[in-house]
Amino acid sequence: VWFLLLVGYGYWSWKQAIVQYDARQDYFYFLALAGCLIITQFVFTGKNALRILVISIIALALFESIYALVQFVTNSSQVLFAKKPDQYLGRASGTFIGPAHGAFFMSIGAMLAIPLALAGNYHRVWRALLLLSGAACLLGSVVTFSRGALVGTAVAMASLGVWLFFFERRRILGSSMLALILVLATAGGIFFAQKLQADSRYTLAGVRLTRLWPASVEMWKTQHIVCHGPGQFTHVYRQFRPAVTHATGHPKRAHNDYLNVLVDGGVVGLLFGITILGLCVPAFFSWGKPAEEEGWNASREHRAIRVGFAIAAVYICVSLGSDFNLYITSNGLL
Repeated sequence: VWFLLLVGYGYWSWKQAIVQYDARQDYFYFLALAGCLIITQFVFTGKNALRILVISIIALALFESIYALVQFVTNSSQVLFAKKPDQYLGRASGTFIGPAHGAFFMSIGAMLAIPLALAGNYHRVWRALLLLSGAACLLGSVVTFSRGALVGTAVAMASLGVWLFFFERRRILGSSMLALILVLATAGGIFFAQKLQADSRYTLAGVRLTRLWPASVEMWKTQHIVCHGPGQFTHVYRQFRPAVTHATGHPKRAHNDYLNVLVDGGVVGLLFGITILGLCVPAFFSWGKPAEEEGWNASREHRAIRVGFAIAAVYICVSLGSDFNLYITSNGLL
């Protein structure tokens, strides 16, 4: 019922939008994502299907990470058959043009691989491979120099450390992970704070904090409940663009998915989206649940996968506040 109401609300918003082409494009894009989410509830129901899904995501993220590391080491601006814009030189991105979008995909692979390695009841060879894959994904994400990815990774890994400390009762491992994250987060925060202070008026991060996000809030305030319609951010932003240089002339997105949904769909659209995801969570965490006769090993594996999903969800919730990964097709599907 909620899904049908969301479809109906999206259709009404599309028809009320100023620019119909962009509204129609965004409407069918989100309709396709919602359809894929529902289909997965019926396709990935068995334990083996769930394993295939998780391993496939980790393998793809590992490929992205290896490619990103090669880009970084060789200082290459090549992305498959295209070249990155000059503003991304020195930053790896994998097969994505935007470094932050590549970091999102790689980090999700790490969020799934590391809990499986630490909590899954696998042979030590497989656990070592999973741990190395997770470390490679994290390293690939780091060389993108995406602030949002680094913050999301720190919060997600801290959540994993808390879980290990309190629920798995692995005190040494959990406390060591929390201490390491604290040290790395402090060092990274100092580095990026100095960099942002040095050129805050000219970096995208500075533009977001001082120009783009405040303007997005003003856009939302004009129509709190239903707002402007899907795909309308760039058109409405022109009326709220600050009269200063480096304020981002015609941005396609708000670089904050929460703000973007608020501007396009209003409070109603955001609540619909959160509710749909909330309704899917119980089914999501019951995927591949082993039967009682399958024993302790299967239950432990399923628990590790659920923890991986939970850590990935923490990362997603944080990272959506710093970019527009929801509107990148591969990341939206992920």
